[in-house]
Amino acid sequence: MAFNLGPKTVCCLHRDFKNVAHGLCPVTSAGSYDPRRGGHMVLWEFRLIIEFPPRTTILIPSATIGHCNTPIQDGETRFSMTQYCAGGLMRWVKYGYRSVASIETTQEGPELLKLFDEEKSKRREHGLSLFSKYTELNSDSMMLRKKRHTK
Repeated sequence: MAFNLGPKTVCCLHRDFKNVAHGLCPVTSAGSYDPRRGGHMVLWEFRLIIEFPPRTTILIPSATIGHCNTPIQDGETRFSMTQYCAGGLMRWVKYGYRSVASIETTQEGPELLKLFDEEKSKRREHGLSLFSKYTELNSDSMMLRKKRHTK
């Protein structure tokens, strides 16, 4: 979790490459600013500029989508809180709670690391399968609504 304590927090265009690629990162805004005049969330690949009022949370795959926010007006304040999952943490678990360096020192290390490398494409495909495709958004949305009403 990262806290940006302002008083005029602005993030330049970036991607969080060290986060798990298919993870969704909650970003929460806070402060006192006019969201119609500034503090917008910008998602570059989607060509979206989104009003992002204080006390609002958005979920974005921050490792794969370029994002930033726009400045606010003089006399206003903006803070943010971002939650994320480091890709290194996922590798640590995948490697049996060991670092690459510690695996390399074992007898089976080279074979094990080769196996992990071969599995990368499977992990990539799995990560991509977690996202809806544009053509699936309507049916996925309907499915989620049905699940919510049956609880």
